[in-house]
Amino acid sequence: MTTKRQTVKHGTMPRTASMDLLGISESVPRARDFARRIIGSDHPCLNDALLLLSEVVTNGIKHSNSRKGGIITLRVSAGHGGVRCEVTDDGSPSWPDMEALLSMPGEIWDLSGRGIRLIDRLADQWGRYPLGAAPLGRTVWFELVERKPQ
Repeated sequence: MTTKRQTVKHGTMPRTASMDLLGISESVPRARDFARRIIGSDHPCLNDALLLLSEVVTNGIKHSNSRKGGIITLRVSAGHGGVRCEVTDDGSPSWPDMEALLSMPGEIWDLSGRGIRLIDRLADQWGRYPLGAAPLGRTVWFELVERKPQ
């Protein structure tokens, strides 16, 4: 079951909406479908946004307390200029060292760690911040800038 908390700003740019999802794997395609509706099928950042969003939502479910019956909150903003996605999960007792993860040598056949590398490579900006002391939750966000055709 998906719980929706949608706040779409119609007729303005950027379009922004939020949605709450259960912390289960079935929420990943739901997150993509929701983002596709907000971003728009003709937006030049759509494919990269959906790929990165899948990674962030999957990580939020897999590596946080959201997987224990919790919630993932998705916020998507899109308009002329780009896309911003934020995924908030229920947190976990530990705070991964992203610098260490990104500096480790990675191979294409590695079972984990590829998602953070994709985000680091494709996103124009990205980051994360805690919602208080662990395990209260955390938000991971990324931005994609619309490129002008050459």
